[in-house]
Amino acid sequence: MSFQRKWIRAFLAELPKLRETGVIDEATEGRLRSHYESQLTVQKDSAQRVFQLSLAILGAVLIGGGIILLFNYNWEMLPKCVRILVSALPLVAGAALSLYTLVHEKSAVWQE
Repeated sequence: MSFQRKWIRAFLAELPKLRETGVIDEATEGRLRSHYESQLTVQKDSAQRVFQLSLAILGAVLIGGGIILLFNYNWEMLPKCVRILVSALPLVAGAALSLYTLVHEKSAVWQE
């Protein structure tokens, strides 16, 4: 159980006590209960999203590896200008990303 789910469950357990002491009324308790119970169901769906994201990342890595192997196998058959272009792509991609971070004034995490 995640840390946040634990605290939401504890808060839901405290709602009847808060109503009995007069801190909140019944309508407020109902609204708070429905809001936080919906948060619990959203968090259950987030575990499924993480699994799908991990599968998507794995698929992207496998496709990227296949493309690299394709170029590796046929490297000597490619003309020199195509080899230079393929070799320069990481440099161009890095420069474009650097320019993007500078133009849009991204945080230090992006700049590093």
